[in-house]
Amino acid sequence: MSPNPRNPDAMRIVFLQDDGINESLALTESSACLQRAGHRTRLLIERNERRFFRKLVDEDPRAVIIPADIGGEEWALDTCERARDATGLEPVLCGTAATFRPDSLLEDGRARVLIRGEAEGAFLDLAESDVDREGVSVLEEIDNFSIRTPEGEIRHNRMRPLFKDLDLLPLPDRDIYFRYGYLSALSMKRVSSGRGCANHCS
Repeated sequence: MSPNPRNPDAMRIVFLQDDGINESLALTESSACLQRAGHRTRLLIERNERRFFRKLVDEDPRAVIIPADIGGEEWALDTCERARDATGLEPVLCGTAATFRPDSLLEDGRARVLIRGEAEGAFLDLAESDVDREGVSVLEEIDNFSIRTPEGEIRHNRMRPLFKDLDLLPLPDRDIYFRYGYLSALSMKRVSSGRGCANHCS
């Protein structure tokens, strides 16, 4: 993943996923927002990479993002720990488990940073930060982040307002998946005409 000559301060961001069949529209939407802001994104799928963590290191990212969905928490936590060991960076979890079960993920100890809820704005703030140089303390004031401090304290930042006009968002970046040939060749593609949950749980 080469630097962006038009934006030398652009952040190189790598998403990690277990299996490409679980195509995440949320990741494609977040990648599109980051790219529109001038940042570089890449997706690595463990099932399709012979040397998954070696490939991650070769990408030389400044941020690593891992989807942690309900049912996939163990993979996400294990990958978070191994990615930290490989890169020296603090990976960021996102997804449904990170949104609805943030305390259990952070109490586990393998994850120390996660994003709750809609992630596009938080990802953009992450990309504009110096988290790779100064550590997770720079995220303590960014909305939607939850952090486990070195002392083990869990802190939840406030949630930012939901997007009201989805037309302001760019079209999903499916190319992060389509560089894997078998995914671009699939005859069926996932689409969504909205987002969020239609219910209002207390």
